[in-house]
Amino acid sequence: MKARFFSILIILTIAFSCSKKVIPKNDLTQANLNGEVKQVKSELYELVQVNDTFEIGQQVNSRSFDRNEILVFNKEGNRVFKKEFLSNGKIENESEYRYEKGKLKKLIENDYYGRGSTSISTYFYNQKDSISKIIYSNDNFERTVIFERNKGNRTIKQTYFVEDTITGILIMKFDENQNIIKKTKYKNENTPIQIVEKLYNRNNLIIEEKITDYNDWGTLIDIVTYKNYQDEYPTELENNSENTIIENIFKKNILIEYRIIPPPSDYRIITVQKFNHQENLTENLRIENGDTLDSWKFNYILDDKNNWIKKYSFKNYKPLTFTKREIDYY
Repeated sequence: MKARFFSILIILTIAFSCSKKVIPKNDLTQANLNGEVKQVKSELYELVQVNDTFEIGQQVNSRSFDRNEILVFNKEGNRVFKKEFLSNGKIENESEYRYEKGKLKKLIENDYYGRGSTSISTYFYNQKDSISKIIYSNDNFERTVIFERNKGNRTIKQTYFVEDTITGILIMKFDENQNIIKKTKYKNENTPIQIVEKLYNRNNLIIEEKITDYNDWGTLIDIVTYKNYQDEYPTELENNSENTIIENIFKKNILIEYRIIPPPSDYRIITVQKFNHQENLTENLRIENGDTLDSWKFNYILDDKNNWIKKYSFKNYKPLTFTKREIDYY
């Protein structure tokens, strides 16, 4: 049960990235930002209950997806600088992104926690401008990732090295529509630690994912069934199978709701996330036996580019935080 629950947590963690229907074309798209954005400065504050209303309180440190940070983008929409800071203004970490001919060449990350550290990732590309190698270095440590690609330039193998020792391998297989149908992770050349197998429908939407983990204490198999609804809304949160069910609900090709429904058990938490037409998260629910355990709600104020500049967060109907964003455009 613990292992299965951990798998569900992993699924939830990547929900924001996996539920997007359109593949991001640059960092602005990934960040769900519209227009030619140059810089975004975000600041997080307490939201304090005062009688029947609320007030903006003191600035607080970053929480979850809400950060005290500055993001800078180039005209191509790619991130060139990131700085995260504490509520007292002290810089927590910085990242610098360097490009050559439109491709990320080097990422320099400075972490100022404790004694501090600097890591550098250097990217290499093949003749088709796809990544062929990444070298990651930090103090006296260095790790290299080698990418092998098929004739269609899709990655079919990633090999991880520390010096001359292989520390991991990832092998991918594709169907005729270039969908990933199998991913196998190895901790060395001969020992698999995880196999992920995927099935797709005629529209190339994933309908089933089988995850097999090999651990020292045995083998765990977890199967996830995906259901996609277009312009229809299932009201019941039902799952009588042995598999986890993930439901994606679309309206006019925009994701409006994402559900994770585990199989029946003594401890089953259903997660429901709702989005507005700008694809901003508006509600996050944790449900057990039909009762809502926790409810997070988010209200937004937008600018004329439909980017939010104020975000009010509530937990269980009580004020939680306020996030202010200053957005500069080219």
